[in-house]
Amino acid sequence: MKRRNGKKSIPQISTQTGMNSTYQKLPDGSGTMLSPHTLKNPPYLAPIAAATFCLLSAFHLYLGIRYRTTYMIPLILGCLGELVGYCYRYLSIQLPFDITRFAVQYIAIIVAPILITTSLYTLLEKAFGEVFVGVEVVTLLVQVGGAQMASDQYATKETRDLGVSVLIGGISLQLVSFFCYLGMAGWFYKRAVQLETQYVLPLNSNWKRLFKTLIVSSFAESQAPWLETNSTCTDLTSF
Repeated sequence: MKRRNGKKSIPQISTQTGMNSTYQKLPDGSGTMLSPHTLKNPPYLAPIAAATFCLLSAFHLYLGIRYRTTYMIPLILGCLGELVGYCYRYLSIQLPFDITRFAVQYIAIIVAPILITTSLYTLLEKAFGEVFVGVEVVTLLVQVGGAQMASDQYATKETRDLGVSVLIGGISLQLVSFFCYLGMAGWFYKRAVQLETQYVLPLNSNWKRLFKTLIVSSFAESQAPWLETNSTCTDLTSF
């Protein structure tokens, strides 16, 4: 430790917002505090994600209007929700102690995948889709309840840890439901192949391509809740 004028100098903590330091200035400039974004989010990732979902929103909106596919409405809303969420994620990184910005980005990014999976659910049998959408609503309520417990700055550490566990439980239930849906999709694929081969029943020539797209989208979407939860759970417990 260096000396200045015979006195020990105090090591300075980085206070620049948007940088790779988890300590940032308080709004009144009175000192520094651990940022709620404890995973040191690089400021450029959120704009990249926002731009990606902006393009996806425009593309799916174009397809929805062109082919008049009403089942794409939740998908478009989900992409717009992700767009809003990552825009606010960028703003929240710049001013991390603004609870409004943090809450908006958290809620938007958590809720948006539920809307996207709703569109995926409607591609199969309507009755099955309604059941899975109902499960999505339940998991959403569980996640919101857990997040509220985990982000309560006046709660005890045990209560906040319980809230994180409830949040992870909601995500786990969502993934179990989603993999059950994939199982139903596999059963549908088997039945469709049997209709074509055993009963020589002509089906739409594009159904296999649509099914493969559904499976790829489903696996990609199933990873989103875990990726976001790993970041958000750490952020919530830091308030």
